[in-house]
Amino acid sequence: MKTFSSHSRLFKATAGLAFALFFSSAAKAQDVDVNDNLWLTGSNGWIFHTPNDGRTDLYIASAPNKVSNWAAAFFFKANGSLGLGTQSPTAKLHVVGVGGENVDFLTTGRLKTTSPTGGLYMGDTKYIGGGSAGILALLNGGKTRLAVREDGRVVIGDDVSAAVAATGYALSVRGKVFSEEVKVALASAWPDYVFAPTYQLRPLDEVGQFIAQHQHLPGLPSAQEVSTDGGIELGKMNTQLLEKVEELTLYLLEQQKNQAQQAQQLAALRQELEALKQCK
Repeated sequence: MKTFSSHSRLFKATAGLAFALFFSSAAKAQDVDVNDNLWLTGSNGWIFHTPNDGRTDLYIASAPNKVSNWAAAFFFKANGSLGLGTQSPTAKLHVVGVGGENVDFLTTGRLKTTSPTGGLYMGDTKYIGGGSAGILALLNGGKTRLAVREDGRVVIGDDVSAAVAATGYALSVRGKVFSEEVKVALASAWPDYVFAPTYQLRPLDEVGQFIAQHQHLPGLPSAQEVSTDGGIELGKMNTQLLEKVEELTLYLLEQQKNQAQQAQQLAALRQELEALKQCK
């Protein structure tokens, strides 16, 4: 092996893998021809190896005291691919780690793909990344389970690859929703105004006429309106239904009052009838 002074070329191995080649202004660049392995010797040594079988791959491995650790080697393929933990990388960077809960790739910065459809695969059926039309998609089981549009609207469900986010709504669900509790922020007043003294309660005969003409309760949407709108608004519908329950309570209270008055009138008539009988 040919040796050079520190003025022409210097190799340095650190605790990781780092080597630098420096040329002085007065020195002429030269090639280094090595027919076998290139060793950086010592307790923190490394080996640079190209197989002598026609391949143009480069292997770099730690080799303290010339004992090669090929299991933890870097494998540079002639096509530009780099394998870590594998001698046969199938991508530009192919890492074969120990698996399990161990961390095989760690960064304190960010990972970036310049492709709008780039992303991260986990096996063959799980993926998170860019989809069509600027959508961020999450796939599982080979189907798109979640899609986030650029305007923030979200679609979830069994297969939402072609699902359209509902206009005016932040979340669209293709399928059923099961929950222990749902809280809705109301955009209108809670209908306790029904019990205000100034509330105009429709007479029952007027309600009957409205039902006969329209086939639904006043203040509630018709079946045709619900179909045209594609459903109901949960908060608004609960408010309208409570309004009807409170109106019904007022009708019952009014009926109870009328019944009490009728009972008093009936009792008075009975007393008069008994008085007439005694006069005969």
